[in-house]
Amino acid sequence: SLSLDAAKNLPAGAVQGYNDGGATGYRGPCPPPGDRPHRYYFTVSAMNMVFGPAYGPGTTGARVGFLMNAVGKILARGQYLGLYGQ
Repeated sequence: SLSLDAAKNLPAGAVQGYNDGGATGYRGPCPPPGDRPHRYYFTVSAMNMVFGPAYGPGTTGARVGFLMNAVGKILARGQYLGLYGQ
């Protein structure tokens, strides 16, 4: 589990990677004004391994997803779909 302020108080050994905007942290949805609502998928995975040097602060979400699927160590996964428009 993670606390609501997990980004400010990361658990021991946790690393926050880059988001699609090239920075760490959650930035929220940002569809263009007037567009129909966009879909946003939030995925959490539990793994049975400790990450090695392939992961670090500069790791993107795409790389994490690729490596998690490549090593086949996913125990469980949860996903939430949100819709948002302006």
